[in-house]
Amino acid sequence: MNPENFLEKLKQNPRPVVVDFWASWCGPCSLVRPIIASLKNEFKGRVDVWEVNADDAPDLMRTYGVMSIPTLIVFESGREVERYVGARPAGFYTYVFKKLAESDVLPHDPPAPGIRIMMLVGGLLMTFYGLDGGLYYIAAAGGLLLLTTFFEPVSIYKQLEARLRKRKKK
Repeated sequence: MNPENFLEKLKQNPRPVVVDFWASWCGPCSLVRPIIASLKNEFKGRVDVWEVNADDAPDLMRTYGVMSIPTLIVFESGREVERYVGARPAGFYTYVFKKLAESDVLPHDPPAPGIRIMMLVGGLLMTFYGLDGGLYYIAAAGGLLLLTTFFEPVSIYKQLEARLRKRKKK
């Protein structure tokens, strides 16, 4: 399957799609695959699972920026909504599938420590620069950046989107 066909099939699919990028030689993949297979059966008709062997689909790997496996990418209406890299406990995957079946807000991965440090430094610089120069809107933006460094609520956009999807189904 080439990237164009893949995207077209994703857009036409009426249900959420979990794409599992894996390989036979990957140790963590062999731990995750039975869990995903079980969930595939349990949520049949509500959540679709597509399995992509990384060795057979290098074009898809490049197109979707998959750098390590296992990687699960969640798509809705052809649009990526979440990505999970690495093996997780079975309960995590069950939680994700339940949320998808309910069209609810998905859990997301927090920023990496390096990104958090950059957010912290950037927020501090913006705050001090804004306060020193009387540019209070820059200071406020820096304060918001500092706040999001430590507190990461699920974005309001994702919450609203999930509620709108629920209303459409009714």
